[in-house]
Amino acid sequence: MFDNQKIRYLLIGGINTVFGYFVTVFLYYSLTNVLHTLVILGLAHIFAISFSFLTNKLFVFKTKRKWASEYLRYFFVYGNVALIAILLTWILTDYTNIPFWLVQALILPFTVIVTYLSHKKYTFKS
Repeated sequence: MFDNQKIRYLLIGGINTVFGYFVTVFLYYSLTNVLHTLVILGLAHIFAISFSFLTNKLFVFKTKRKWASEYLRYFFVYGNVALIAILLTWILTDYTNIPFWLVQALILPFTVIVTYLSHKKYTFKS
């Protein structure tokens, strides 16, 4: 079962999603009195992207390329998606009555689909 790359991607993706979601919510509620939402979201995305890169490289794709160049490609994909997610989160939390935790949950399907397609076509393309 775990020999199939697609199944590993889904399992690791679930772990990465949960990690990223809880790190983001934890940092938001821990630092919201000290830092602006955009700064908190930027920090959270750096942690989440780095964790996700490690799990995908080591357990899903098991690539042999150099770590630095692959991380840059990975960060490029997630960085662009993160910018969109950060802007959406900022707008929806600051200008609507939608709670932060719900905004994060609503944005999640968008980020999963876009990052999967980007990694398939760009980051881990052989």
